Amino acid sequence: MRNRSAKQEALGAIESLAESCGWAQIIYSLRREWALKVPPEVFSRAVEVLEKEERVVSWLTSERRALNWKVPSDLCSTPQGTQEVLVLLGKIENGVYT
Repeated sequence: MRNRSAKQEALGAIESLAESCGWAQIIYSLRREWALKVPPEVFSRAVEVLEKEERVVSWLTSERRALNWKVPSDLCSTPQGTQEVLVLLGKIENGVYT
């Protein structure tokens, strides 16, 4: 069972409300602000690999199976977590699925 962070729970609740009200742009803006808190090298690497900002924002702010259901932007709060995210982006770029 996945253990969701409080931030992830709050975002999920806001997304549910926004979808019912048509606030998709507001949600995207919140997710983007969250994603921009990662180290610049992570964001730029994600843009290189995933190509579109919308994909990058979604990828950085959603749980990832390859990271044991952790959120990449949350992992980037430590040097080891940042490295783990960068390694995964390299695997994605090279077509290695874990």
